Amino acid sequence: MALQASLEAHGFRIPEQVKIIGCNNMSISLCSIRPVSTISHRWNDLCVAAVSLMEKIMAGESRPPESKRLISPTDLVLRSTTFLQ
Repeated sequence: MALQASLEAHGFRIPEQVKIIGCNNMSISLCSIRPVSTISHRWNDLCVAAVSLMEKIMAGESRPPESKRLISPTDLVLRSTTFLQ
């Protein structure tokens, strides 16, 4: 990743001085100078909840109050940009 290369070119040490964390656990996070730590969303759970809510709405059911806000757990995937191996 350009960010890692730029930081190191300016004398910063990863992860000792600067921690880098990504989002969505994209496959490119494994292909950089150092594999990037990331937050991994549970997309399958989110999709199931969205489809279930859409089915209820399309069936004419009133929108349940809990559908105003969905809190989905995430996972922290630790790789070498946030801890020393």
